[in-house]
Amino acid sequence: CTQAEFDAQRDVNGTLWLAIGFFGGIFGIAAAYVIEPTPPASRLLGKSSEYVATYTDCYKSAGKDIQTKNAIKGCVISGLLYVAFYGCYYALWAASLSTAVQ
Repeated sequence: CTQAEFDAQRDVNGTLWLAIGFFGGIFGIAAAYVIEPTPPASRLLGKSSEYVATYTDCYKSAGKDIQTKNAIKGCVISGLLYVAFYGCYYALWAASLSTAVQ
């Protein structure tokens, strides 16, 4: 299981899932949770069925965890940037109104 988790960390593209969460929002998080990464078949050739089952389960679990965490990070970053941008926009708008009234 440790080897499968290590391989999943190496194989799963965290930056891609960060971008999916950033641009996709809640739908990106849902996609990260639903899509299961699968290990390359070449790593499983010649292994026992018990090894294949355990390795595959651990790989999928670790990969899905990486995907979901990065998608959540991307979604949160996107949300914070959205709030910051519109907060500045409305602050400037309110400031311009107060100077126009005087």
